[in-house]
Amino acid sequence: MNSFRKFAMIAPVLTASLAIPRQVLSDPAPLLKPGDTVVLCGDSITCNSRSHKWGYVHQITNALAQVSPNANYTFKPLGFCGNTVESWISIEANSRRTTVMSNNHSAQWPGLNVGDALTNRVDALVVSLGMNDVLCPFVRDTDESMAKWKANYRTLINHLRERAKPRIVLISTVPPLTNDPDSAKNRVLARMDAMVRELAREENVLVVDYQGALAGALAKIRARSPDYQDTPDFVHPRELGNLAMGAELCRSLGEKAAADFLDARFAERLNAMVPATPAQVSWRLFAKSLNTPNADQLSYEIEWFRIGDDTGALAVELPDGWKADARSVTGRNGKITVTGSPKSASNVVKIGSAAIAIPAPWRVSAPFDFPAIWHGQTYLTNAPCPVAVSAVGEWRLTSGSHDYLGALNPWSIDYMQSWFGMQKDSFYAMRKIWSDKDREVRATFRNATFSGTFGFHVFLDGAEVAVSGLKRGKNEAPPLSLKLKQGWNELIIRCDHSEWQRQFSFELQPAEGDTLNALRFDWK
Repeated sequence: MNSFRKFAMIAPVLTASLAIPRQVLSDPAPLLKPGDTVVLCGDSITCNSRSHKWGYVHQITNALAQVSPNANYTFKPLGFCGNTVESWISIEANSRRTTVMSNNHSAQWPGLNVGDALTNRVDALVVSLGMNDVLCPFVRDTDESMAKWKANYRTLINHLRERAKPRIVLISTVPPLTNDPDSAKNRVLARMDAMVRELAREENVLVVDYQGALAGALAKIRARSPDYQDTPDFVHPRELGNLAMGAELCRSLGEKAAADFLDARFAERLNAMVPATPAQVSWRLFAKSLNTPNADQLSYEIEWFRIGDDTGALAVELPDGWKADARSVTGRNGKITVTGSPKSASNVVKIGSAAIAIPAPWRVSAPFDFPAIWHGQTYLTNAPCPVAVSAVGEWRLTSGSHDYLGALNPWSIDYMQSWFGMQKDSFYAMRKIWSDKDREVRATFRNATFSGTFGFHVFLDGAEVAVSGLKRGKNEAPPLSLKLKQGWNELIIRCDHSEWQRQFSFELQPAEGDTLNALRFDWK
């Protein structure tokens, strides 16, 4: 899915041409009837739509109460954290034999009985799955795995349709995983979304385009604030994202007035949002050279947006030795490409008063299986000597961006920016560090994930100097003590990964009385 701008532009076209059967396009009347019940089957995003007061189910019901007070619709979200298309087949089957309750994140809105919800009146059925298939992941980036996923989705839809006998069925595209459509996982989600549309045509059901709605919402938000995250964990949308999802579902159900109401509320919330920085420019940063890890210089595309009414010239300032395709910009918005060697921890490009700190990249290897280290949660075993790194295979780069968990942190490694990866596999990350003197530093492993398990082996100039780990729910490991020599130091980290998210940072801090300002980095 490249790029965000391109995808955001084509999303409405796809929605119009593929998502809605021709007969619906010619009939603007709402699909719901007074008193209808809508059942939503999904994962934690569906769960949050009920368990948070700003969730999209509450947004929809509030909107309908304003524009259609006599409709008396009922919405029943059945959300299960961590569940997939395949696991939902088991949930549906188990609910025929025993009591199965959907997840409960709120005492005010407890879980719902799945069997009762699917057996009693169901007029419209909305199925929203796929995030966890890619987040964990449970699917591979192969034709065979994608075909199996689609076949499982068809089985689930048919089982639910046979049991609930709804008049209307909708399946949704999958919300983005991270905010970069070029990420390895979002490229797989793009394939899955295409299959959702194929399945909708083949099974004569409708599509609700949550992916397009959230991508469009983020574009509007980022034009105002470059570091705003509408998904605090890059999976679960906050209020603005839920407003966008609620409006999209209303549109798909033909409830135009409710959709307009939620669009207006989104615009109101957006206009009230104070930009995170006082700069007159917002921006998005896209690394363009991730597949060329041996390049001496790297390129970055900066999409910029003017905040305020001025459209005069803004100067573009670059680090020494860098170049750009423009040294000033005018107008409301645009994009420029900057090229250089990001050898400082942060390499600042300025557009007007907006300072964009481009982090030095890491070199990361392709993932490889290493099942011998996985015995329960015991993963900190002896790792292969780093000379084996040369046999790992292909390498790419990862570079900090607000579109990823590590944001612009130069010590962060967001692996899925470059590679897809699977459960229980490993990869290497490396960079060379030049120090102006011998120095001791403190190093700390951290992550910003809500779910992930990692084991680490740290090699400095060919010798293993540390072993550490981060388990699920623990976001920082005890600090390590390292010694950098004067000149170049080769740092290699082997990361053994269990499942779920794949971001961590290896942050160096100076000893008391020292600074790390003189450090320089190389990724080759």
